Amino acid sequence: MHRTGYNFLGPYLSYTWVPNKTVVAHGPYFESENYFNTGYEKIDYVQTLGYSVEFASRAKVIAGVKDFFVQLQQDFDPTRVSEHFLPAFVRYNEQIENMNINMRFQWRYAPVSDFFIVYTDNYFTGDWTSHNRALVMKLSYWFN
Repeated sequence: MHRTGYNFLGPYLSYTWVPNKTVVAHGPYFESENYFNTGYEKIDYVQTLGYSVEFASRAKVIAGVKDFFVQLQQDFDPTRVSEHFLPAFVRYNEQIENMNINMRFQWRYAPVSDFFIVYTDNYFTGDWTSHNRALVMKLSYWFN
């Protein structure tokens, strides 16, 4: 879901010195990203205060602090229930010529309580023989 119906204001202030050929630029900066609703009430912000050093090799070192706030558009409950997930991936390792298949079924049956079934299979790609296969089940329950 993308945020719509907002106004953005994002000033960026910095002062940069160019001291020598090794360090081509360094200096402090302040960045403020502000989001306002249509009534111009602030709904999100990210404010960064930092110091940046850029070297002749184009490497950059940045140190700073960041403060942020996000107002959610709808209720968010990380303990939601009755959701099912089925992610899967296939991965190839060129160094040992190995193909890995991994699938995980997750069922959230109660708040912060999950049942997992994970299947993984590893094959040598030369003759496609399986050398490691597993089916794992895990049950977790949150006692409140």
